[in-house]
Amino acid sequence: MALLMRIGGKLLSDSSEPCFQWLRTQHMANEIPIKAKPTETPIWKTVCSVIEPVIASTKVTIGNGQLVQFWRDHWTAAGRFNLIYPTLASYATNINCTVSSQHTNGTWTIDLHPVLSSRAQTELQSLMDILLEQHIQQNVPDKRTLLLGSTDITTSANYNLLTYHGILWQPATLIWNKAIPNTCRIFLWLAFRDRLNTNANRVLKKWDSNPHCMTCPAIETSNHIILRCKLAGEVWKKLNLYETAVRSSNIQDFVESILDTLPEHQKPGWPACFAACSHGLWKARNQLIFKLTETSVAYILHRIRESLQLWVHRLKPSLREHLNTWADKLS
Repeated sequence: MALLMRIGGKLLSDSSEPCFQWLRTQHMANEIPIKAKPTETPIWKTVCSVIEPVIASTKVTIGNGQLVQFWRDHWTAAGRFNLIYPTLASYATNINCTVSSQHTNGTWTIDLHPVLSSRAQTELQSLMDILLEQHIQQNVPDKRTLLLGSTDITTSANYNLLTYHGILWQPATLIWNKAIPNTCRIFLWLAFRDRLNTNANRVLKKWDSNPHCMTCPAIETSNHIILRCKLAGEVWKKLNLYETAVRSSNIQDFVESILDTLPEHQKPGWPACFAACSHGLWKARNQLIFKLTETSVAYILHRIRESLQLWVHRLKPSLREHLNTWADKLS
């Protein structure tokens, strides 16, 4: 997300890189869309998805106004016009219009639907008073900086913004554990957010018509596969964690409950153990769904142990015993 926001920041700045110039030519003539059309390319849809958070997290020193949204951007001392004048903004013919598109031949001409309400007329008069103090400079590019700290829009700055004052998505520290490989980290990220292609999600996407688990009479979600399915129950019983798994409302609740009750010497290895177990259960589920092959509990436990024994080499020697302790429990 931080990297994508940096790309969005470059798109909304005076970057001379050919790819950004091409995107502006194709998609940003007199407007800065925050939502791509269904018919547009996947690349533009991805870039377009971060334009709104970039606008929300930045302010602009106005130049020519070509890369600044008139209504949503913070480009005057008064603030964002869509928030200050919400009634008037609802009359805008194009809420995504640029500042430059509303300034013609040295005059402000705000594109609005006709027959304004009395409230909108009052807001328009106030808006025009503010605009009289604004000066568009045709030969000067707009300067966009982060709202907090007046820094350039870098990947690092965006990451600090997304984790401002330590407010970070809670499972992130568990997922980005050094022992866990990237492929498994991505799996965990999707699992915690219930974005895996479970049968329930496949039905929502209209890829299938059956949302149920193939081994249990339950809707197949990420929480079901990892916590409550028959195979999951056998894995957690092996680790003496079955009761906690059944009681937990979701995956995050389960992982945090275990961390709260574990002895201190077992806590460092728990995130990697959970990752190996949940990923092993997901692979077994895929074998059943796509190859109609049932995987035995013994084989699942064997593969989980193998994963932990392989991952242990990603750690410093002094930390390896934490993972080995959990691997031994699965023997």
